[in-house]
Amino acid sequence: MISKIALALATLSILILNNSMIASAFTTSIKPNILVQKETPEHLAAQALYYAENASTFNNQPEYQKQLKKAKKLILALPKSEAKKKLKRALDIHLVVEDLPDCEDSNSQQDLKTQNECTRKKLSKITDISPFAAQTVTQLEEELPIDISFIRIRPRLVQDAINWRKFVLPEI
Repeated sequence: MISKIALALATLSILILNNSMIASAFTTSIKPNILVQKETPEHLAAQALYYAENASTFNNQPEYQKQLKKAKKLILALPKSEAKKKLKRALDIHLVVEDLPDCEDSNSQQDLKTQNECTRKKLSKITDISPFAAQTVTQLEEELPIDISFIRIRPRLVQDAINWRKFVLPEI
């Protein structure tokens, strides 16, 4: 009886150790490149954008705003460079994404035109840096029936911002 308990405890401790090693290996293997680079100002700004993008993905609005504010501060403090331009473009997209829910405050059908106009105005600020925003604005101007709900367009805009952030990494 004692040997069965000892065997069970030994097996359990091996399983726990194994799981923690697997979890540790998994988390280190998925650590993005951006987090293992030197801590230059450009990397710190890109890292803050990365964390903001993750918070946005998981709908963690307070963390998204905190990281976005941190990224904005770091990006604006960078010296003039191509990396700063690209990070600023990513930041501009995020700032528009943050403002878009204001357009959906009213839910009545009568205000649909007002919502579309508000969304079009906000998206037209970033048409030169976001292919999705440019396409959406064009469709709105042509009065094509499209779904421009925040839930639908946010992930596409965030992806455009991610693409700008990723363009920076090889240059640093």
